[in-house]
Amino acid sequence: MSTRVDPLLAAFISSFRELPSCKKESAIIREKRKMIPSNGSEPYIRHSNVLKSIYMKMLSYKVNEIDFLNACESDILRIKTAGYLGLMAMEGNEHVIMAINTIMKDLRKRETRNDALTSICNLSNDGHALSNLMGHVCPNGKGDPFHKKALVAFFRLNPDARVSVISQDSSEVYVKSQIIVDIFKKTERIDLTENDILFLLSLFMKSSDPFLKIKLLQIFGILHSKNQLTPDKSLLDSIEGAIIPPQDKVRLQAEIALAIEAAEFLLKVGKETPRVETFILRLIESQNPNSRYFGFRMVRKYKIHRSIAIDCCIKLGLHRDQCLDTLISLITRNNHKSIYRKREEMIFYMEKRGASKQAINTSLAAVFSKLTQYVKDELLIKMYQEIPEVCLKTPLDKNIPKGYVLKLFKKVCVTVNCRYFPLIYQLLQPGMGNEELYTAIFERHLNILTIKRTRGWETTILAKLLDCMLNFGVLSRNRDILVSKYKEVLKERDSSDILDMLLNTIYLLNARLEDRTIHITSEHFIYFAFSGSHSVELRMELSLEVESLTSGELDIEKTYERVSDGIRTLAYYIENASGLKLNVSVGSQTYALDLEV
Repeated sequence: MSTRVDPLLAAFISSFRELPSCKKESAIIREKRKMIPSNGSEPYIRHSNVLKSIYMKMLSYKVNEIDFLNACESDILRIKTAGYLGLMAMEGNEHVIMAINTIMKDLRKRETRNDALTSICNLSNDGHALSNLMGHVCPNGKGDPFHKKALVAFFRLNPDARVSVISQDSSEVYVKSQIIVDIFKKTERIDLTENDILFLLSLFMKSSDPFLKIKLLQIFGILHSKNQLTPDKSLLDSIEGAIIPPQDKVRLQAEIALAIEAAEFLLKVGKETPRVETFILRLIESQNPNSRYFGFRMVRKYKIHRSIAIDCCIKLGLHRDQCLDTLISLITRNNHKSIYRKREEMIFYMEKRGASKQAINTSLAAVFSKLTQYVKDELLIKMYQEIPEVCLKTPLDKNIPKGYVLKLFKKVCVTVNCRYFPLIYQLLQPGMGNEELYTAIFERHLNILTIKRTRGWETTILAKLLDCMLNFGVLSRNRDILVSKYKEVLKERDSSDILDMLLNTIYLLNARLEDRTIHITSEHFIYFAFSGSHSVELRMELSLEVESLTSGELDIEKTYERVSDGIRTLAYYIENASGLKLNVSVGSQTYALDLEV
C-alpha cells in the first residue's frame, strides 16, 4: 500500500512545523473546520483531507475516525487507500468492526484486495475481532498475486493456527518463517513437526539466499532454546561456512548480516571457533558503525575478546553509548585496576573525538561507578576525588571507614567548583566537622549556585544543598542566610522558581526551631517567638508597622518596644496563645497573619 506525496498535505505540514508549540493546537482546530465543508468536493481535496486527518492522528490530536471508514467505502482507489491507512491508525475494535463488510467486499476484488490485506496485516487490534474475514482472506494458491500477503493476514487473524513451512517456493518459506518468529515473540510458542524441522535444515544446506538463511538461523536459535534442536557437525560446519573468512575484504550487506547471525548462533550453542573469534574481531575494529554495533553487542553478551574490545572502546571514545556500555560490561575484579590506569587515555580520546567536558565527566563517572564495586578505601577515595560525578551514579558507601571519609571531606570542602558540591553533601555526617563550618560552606555554595541558576544542573544541586541546610549546620544561621539570599535573588529576573525553593526551606526550618520567620511581601519578613507561657516577641524592619495583635475579640497590649540596629522589637503579654491574629502594614498595604504556636 503506497500513496504519492500530496501537495496540499505537504503544504500543511510545512506551515504547521514552523508554528510555535503554543499555536499548534489552534492551527489544528482551524484546519479541521476548513476540512468539514470541503469533504464533498473534488476527489483530490477529499484525498488530502483524509491524509491530513491521519497526520493529526499521528500527533495525538482528536479526529473524526468515521471519516476513515467513509473513505474506505469510496469508489476512488486513492481515497480508499488513504482510508485504509487511517483505519490502521485507530485504536480499539469499535470502528474496525464497523469496517468488516467493506474489507470483506474489497477482498473479493483484485484491484482492492491488496489494500484490504495490508490493513489486516497491520491492524493493532485483536485479530479475533475480525475472525469473520477468515474465509475471504484464506490464500487461494498461485493465482492470487497477493498470495504471500494473504498468508500473513491469515495468521494475523488466526494466531493459534499451525504453520506448515514445507513448500517448493523459497520466498513462501521465508514469509512463513517470519510468521513463526513473530508468533514466538508474542506467545513464546513454536509448533513445528519433525518433518518441518528436517525440511528447514535441508533447505539451509542447499539455499544460497542470504535473507532466507538469516530467517532460518533465527528459527534454529528458537528451537535450540526450547531443546527441540541439537545441531550436528554438518549443520555447524554449514553455519560456520556462512561466516566471512578473514581474507575477504568486500561483501554485500546481506552477506555480512548472515555472517553476524551465524556467528551469534554458534556462540549461543557454545561453539566458539577461531573463525567466529576472528570475524567478531573484524566487527569491533570495523570502520562501519553498524558492524561495530553488532560486534560490541556480541562482546557484551558472550564476553569474548575482552582486552581488545576494551582498547577499541577507549580509542573510539567512551562518549559513544555503545563503547561506554561495552566497556562497563567487561569490567571485572581481575581487570578493574588496569582499566582505572587507562583513565588519562580515556580522556585523551574523548577530547580528540570532540566530546564536551560534561560528556567526558559523565562517561568517566559511569566507568568509575562500576569500578567502585571492586576498589576499597584509599583508591576509592582517590576515584571520588578525581571524578566527583561518580557519587551521582553510585552514592558513597556507608561502610567506608570514617577516617577516609573525613580525609576526603577536608580535601574537597574548600573547593568552589560546583562539580564537587553533590559529593560534599554526601560526605556530611553528624559530628564529622563543627556546625559553624557546615554553615559557612552552605553560604558559599548558595552564593555560587544562585548566580548560575539559569542552568538546570545547578538548580538540581541547589535542591540538594537546601536539603542539607535542613539537617546540618547552625539551623538558625542557615535560615538567616536563606532570608538574606531571598532578598538578593528577588531583584533578579526570572527567579520565581528559586525564590519558591528558598521560601519553602525557610518554612521547613521554622518547624525545627523555637522561633518563626514569616514572609510578608516582597523583601519584608517578620520574626516572632513565644518567650515563656504568657509573652510573645516580634522583630521586624522599621518599614513594617504593627497595626494590631488580637486574640479572639480582645486586643493585646504591648509591654515594651525598642529599636536597635534598624530592627524594631515588640513584646506582648498574652494569656491565651491560641488564635493570635496580627495585622501588619507596609506603606499603604495591610497584611493579616495568623500566628501559630
